Amino acid sequence: MSEETDILIERKEAELLPLRSRMEELKIEFTKETVDFAFKWYRKTAKEYITRYPEITLKMSEEKIAKMKATVNELVKNTEKIVRDEFDNPALWWTKNRICMILLINISK
Repeated sequence: MSEETDILIERKEAELLPLRSRMEELKIEFTKETVDFAFKWYRKTAKEYITRYPEITLKMSEEKIAKMKATVNELVKNTEKIVRDEFDNPALWWTKNRICMILLINISK
């Protein structure tokens, strides 16, 4: 990369810093809201499934029902970790990518 491009990138990064900070705040809020949603959704969906398909539940042994309940409880307990693990994928947050900065500079010329 040329020195001129590096300078342009630095300027553009400085110009976009407030926006990137705001985007990071929104990412954190989005993550929190997703954790809350998923936590409630896991429980609600499990209950709906049992209610909607009682014939399946009735055919299950007590041991199998206990195992299923434990699995659902474990899923609910790990909701935050599951969401954060998924959201740690850098591809989801393309705005943090330096290549995007280069593209922005080239587009704005």
